[in-house]
Amino acid sequence: LDDPADGPQHGDGAEVAVAVAVVTGPAGVLAGRRRDGIPRWVFPGGRIHDGETPAAAAVRECADETALTVTAGMQIGQRTHPVTGQH
Repeated sequence: LDDPADGPQHGDGAEVAVAVAVVTGPAGVLAGRRRDGIPRWVFPGGRIHDGETPAAAAVRECADETALTVTAGMQIGQRTHPVTGQH
């Protein structure tokens, strides 16, 4: 979400789910530095589109944000964000 205070919903009131990619390689873990610095470092990620799996969303978001082609491995967890309520 652009502003976490907006809550975990699309404009139509539907719940929003997000996925992130934790990309690892010989050099370490891929993280992006946010321009606004809040938080300073993040994993590539974003909203899961209708009909899309979390793995497909993570791969797509990684390509969109970094121009890297990655392969989804295993899901390492899931949670509901304690402030925004996003899954």
